[in-house]
Amino acid sequence: MIDELQLAKADLLGEQCVQDPVQLVAYDLIYSLISRVSSRAFVGAPICHNKTWIRAVNAFPMDVEKVKFALLIFPEFVRPWLAPWLPQRRRLARDHKEVQNLIFPESRLEKTEEQHTVLNFLLQSSRDMDPETLTSRMILLTAAAVSEGSDGPKDCHEVMYNLCSMPEYIPKLRLEAETVLRASGEVWTVESLNQLARLDSFMKESQRLNASSFLGFDRKVMSTIKLSDGTVIRPGDTIAMPSGPMARDASYYNDPTKFDGFRFHQAKLNAEDRAQQPDNEFVGIEPGNLSWGHGRFSCPGRWYASLVMKLVLATLILEYDFEFPDGQLSRPTDFVMDVHVLPDMKQKILVKQR
Repeated sequence: MIDELQLAKADLLGEQCVQDPVQLVAYDLIYSLISRVSSRAFVGAPICHNKTWIRAVNAFPMDVEKVKFALLIFPEFVRPWLAPWLPQRRRLARDHKEVQNLIFPESRLEKTEEQHTVLNFLLQSSRDMDPETLTSRMILLTAAAVSEGSDGPKDCHEVMYNLCSMPEYIPKLRLEAETVLRASGEVWTVESLNQLARLDSFMKESQRLNASSFLGFDRKVMSTIKLSDGTVIRPGDTIAMPSGPMARDASYYNDPTKFDGFRFHQAKLNAEDRAQQPDNEFVGIEPGNLSWGHGRFSCPGRWYASLVMKLVLATLILEYDFEFPDGQLSRPTDFVMDVHVLPDMKQKILVKQR
């Protein structure tokens, strides 16, 4: 992933920001960095650089959503007959076939050399070696990791906007990254990235106040549930928890509407019970936090998302100065669509190599 991040930086930033700041759309920069790093981790090179793969992964989330909403207005028994006629459904099938031919030429199950990738792991450990099934898994997993609606890219944008609006945090985060990187021999590892405690806290606070949805833990009830107050929830009902309001509830957090970038770092240091310390980490699920879900169905990919975010953010903090364009002091308002929250995708930032 580190190698791919270096290549992505060269392609996206290159020499253009060495002498003077260059103005870039923050969304395009962050999304491209995370997308390329994740694709390298999932399928390896050279597949991750292939235009067919890039197009299929980027188009998959939106095409699935369009198919879903187009079919929802029809009765269930009609949907299997209508789906093949939808242009997005046909594109999904075409992209799947092209990616399958790319990953498994002539139906041969070939590893991407000896790279440590998710694809190679599945080839070595999976009982289901069907190329069609493995292709579906790779597209789905990668698209889920990099789509703008997933927590990793979304949270990374929120962190960048908060850093630009509160630059006083940058020197402490930069010093921490320099210290940790020097101690690890100038090479980022899983262990060294997990030592970025202040960055971890800043990420978690950004996620708390800029959650991806006002509701969380949405579930369809399969059997009758009777609550302690006598309320009966019947099969077929849909339930959800108010994750947005909970994240700003004073019963869970002190001074909940205030942004405190090192809130969770300090809470972790103050924890009397060592067993409570992981709750204050970015991947932790403390009371009041439903960003990762809850219980046995909580997000299993949050550790991966955390590592990718830290790798990208620590690299940008160490190697670049960045800020909003001249005159802008506050971060842009998030875009709200029903219960979903997305960062401003048109916001520009100034980036200059240090």
